Amino acid sequence: MKKVVLTIVILLIATLTIIFIQNRYNDKESFNGRYSLETVTVKDLTLEEKISQMLIVGYISESIDNNLADIIIKNQPGGFIVQGVNFSTYEKTKKFIERINSYNAIPMFMCVDQEGGSVQRIKAMKDETLNIPSAKEVGNTNSESYAYNIGKIIGEQSRSLGLNTVLAPTLDLGTGNTLKDRTYSSDSSKVTKLGGEVGKGIEDQGLIAVYKHFPGIGSAKIDTHAGLSVINKTKEEMLNQDLKPFISLIDKMNMVMIGHTSYPKITGNNIPSSISKEIINDLLRNELGYKGVVMIDAINMKALSDNYSEEEIYKRGIEAGVDLFIMPSNSTNAINIVKELVNKDPTLEDKINESVERILNLKKKKLNNFISYNKDKFMNQEQINIINKKK
Repeated sequence: MKKVVLTIVILLIATLTIIFIQNRYNDKESFNGRYSLETVTVKDLTLEEKISQMLIVGYISESIDNNLADIIIKNQPGGFIVQGVNFSTYEKTKKFIERINSYNAIPMFMCVDQEGGSVQRIKAMKDETLNIPSAKEVGNTNSESYAYNIGKIIGEQSRSLGLNTVLAPTLDLGTGNTLKDRTYSSDSSKVTKLGGEVGKGIEDQGLIAVYKHFPGIGSAKIDTHAGLSVINKTKEEMLNQDLKPFISLIDKMNMVMIGHTSYPKITGNNIPSSISKEIINDLLRNELGYKGVVMIDAINMKALSDNYSEEEIYKRGIEAGVDLFIMPSNSTNAINIVKELVNKDPTLEDKINESVERILNLKKKKLNNFISYNKDKFMNQEQINIINKKK
């Protein structure tokens, strides 16, 4: 009898918890009903909300638990990165993605690393899915139309799930060994041509393509997941080689990702480019005239995390002109760290305001009234036929 009563009590508590959570999720007024994307401006946001817009968070689960829900509802981050561990069946994954995004008053950058080849997180799906060819395979075709169609398929597949931001294409030159199948070519003109078409294919599906890894990490000797790599090229060498694809496509890029590699012959120090004022503010923005959003590679990668505290990463990054930080270890701590940095140096808020202005402008341009595609865009015979046409 006691076991029966205990079971009933547990079920009742679980049911009430689910109802409570669902009510919180479905009623935006309960956590942030003040803003709509169409009308919100930087001036409308508190300091905490502005900092949150600069964070792309992740979570290790294929379902939404109380902790994840509380993180999103409380902190209202600017984006969420969907990792391999978040994928389950098509229907469950789509529900996971769309519900997370629905909890925010301001739509999130719902990101996925979907280059093709060795980097295609959607392949972790438990249902059958497409096998997107690698950048190297696309490069071997030397076909602009094939590259465009691969970008289009990546965009269709991603949008079908409710994703709106694709961390591709890779514009790095294939001159080293660390990126393996992730580069289109060692020739900058070929990378520009094919990478540009993949990016256009993604963008034409209404998504944001993230061009990476500025200013070019193709010559890196160490994978930045494992440690800091130093590229000893001069500025002239970079301008004539690695930077060419970025320069050629700079007016077409809504978002660019900065890598964690250092360039001492350009900057005069070994500070990673991702938090380097000389690389982001001076080179990318001032010299090359880039006006879009700057995202940096994940801040938990060892090239950064082994050498800098989170406080140093945020301080240097904001000063350098970083707009988006991917995968803080704890978003609440990140907000508090940056708030304290602003208390110590109020001029940092000016840089934050500039970043949030760029973020909101891009969201208004690309995410306003964003609607997912149906399942038939996720995988179909036409897409399979296109993929199999590579020569």
